[in-house]
Amino acid sequence: MATEMFDKEKLTKICITIFVIATVFWAGGSMIRNIMAFDLFVPATELSLKNYYSNEIRLHAIHLYSVGSVYTGTSFGVALCASIALFLLLRKNLKSNGWLFMAFMLFFIVSIVELYTTYLDIMLGAAISNGEIYSFSSEPIKDYFLFRYYKLGILEPMKYLGVITIIILVVWKPLSKKTTDFVKQNNEIE
Repeated sequence: MATEMFDKEKLTKICITIFVIATVFWAGGSMIRNIMAFDLFVPATELSLKNYYSNEIRLHAIHLYSVGSVYTGTSFGVALCASIALFLLLRKNLKSNGWLFMAFMLFFIVSIVELYTTYLDIMLGAAISNGEIYSFSSEPIKDYFLFRYYKLGILEPMKYLGVITIIILVVWKPLSKKTTDFVKQNNEIE
């Protein structure tokens, strides 16, 4: 029995570590990709393209953006698998650990947005691989890249806020029943 408990505890710590590392790589890679994408636009405008960038520079930025999606998509996949494993390992502890419940809920809400944007990234990468992109005005760029920034612009910042909150919850573990019991005991003593 003690061996099972130790193995489950060790496996849980490994899954949490994998989850945090993958989430940090996923969030960091996504931010870098957004920096590359927003470099194509004039700052402080409603996403007007910089007119002094040539078509080749724009296409190169799109290519680098697409290559980065392989790394962020992989990191997201690892984080998703680790979160599912953690959910299965810790489902009985959700009630006593509010931080864990909040982290799972936020992650699964953020995952909906990320799965859709990953789909857009896959479609853009496929278009690049198939040679469908010959200029920045090509349909795949309009359908998958510009659509993401023109129509889904608010989702990225919301996703980042959710991911940062998840990382904080997993690392510092607020709202743990042990912590609240400790506070209650100290308040009763005073």
